[in-house]
Amino acid sequence: MRLIITKVRYRMRRSNWFAVVVGLGVVLGFVSFGIAGNTKVNVCHIPPDSPWNFHTISVSENAWFTHIAHGDKNGACGLFAEQLCDDKHACTIDAFIPGTESCILMADRDPVDCDDGNPATVDSCDTVLGCINQMVAAPPVPTNFSASAPSTMSVLISWDDTPSETYYELGWGPSFIATTFIVPGDTTSYLFTGLSSGISYHFDIRACNAIGCSAWHGVIGCTPSSC
Repeated sequence: MRLIITKVRYRMRRSNWFAVVVGLGVVLGFVSFGIAGNTKVNVCHIPPDSPWNFHTISVSENAWFTHIAHGDKNGACGLFAEQLCDDKHACTIDAFIPGTESCILMADRDPVDCDDGNPATVDSCDTVLGCINQMVAAPPVPTNFSASAPSTMSVLISWDDTPSETYYELGWGPSFIATTFIVPGDTTSYLFTGLSSGISYHFDIRACNAIGCSAWHGVIGCTPSSC
């Protein structure tokens, strides 16, 4: 009977030691987490009742979760200038006053530049949609239209790129314009092959877009063996 009691007591002692070791590990874990949680990080604090008073603050890692959960942003406010200063007006540039975390006053904000550099469009800005570049005219007649013969069975025609075009229409044929076809916009040359030496070929071009086409340039001729 004594032997049995001794074993029970021994087992209880082992259990107690195990509980002590586990408990110590838990305590050390909390201590370690607490030390790591004291590291400071930046958040952009946005007060719910006055969101225009946003400002950057440094908080512990433990507090970071609470701030993010309540709508603050991870990082300095300078990272979110365009979003924080958004005036819901697509035609103004939303930004901070340089060197501050204060939005540029709406009356002082620069307008968005909607100029696309295309003389055939009217450039405007819609407060909701932003820039609108509306095509209002057909493109001008292509310039510097010329022909040369790289071989006795081919003719290369070339021209300068025309602003506001979306495609070109080429015309050609022996002795007169017999056929027309389309080449993509931004093309500036086209090689005709399989021609007959000694025969004069004629070529013409015009530029087109969604509004319409320019006038034809005017026919030029080239004989593969001599032009």
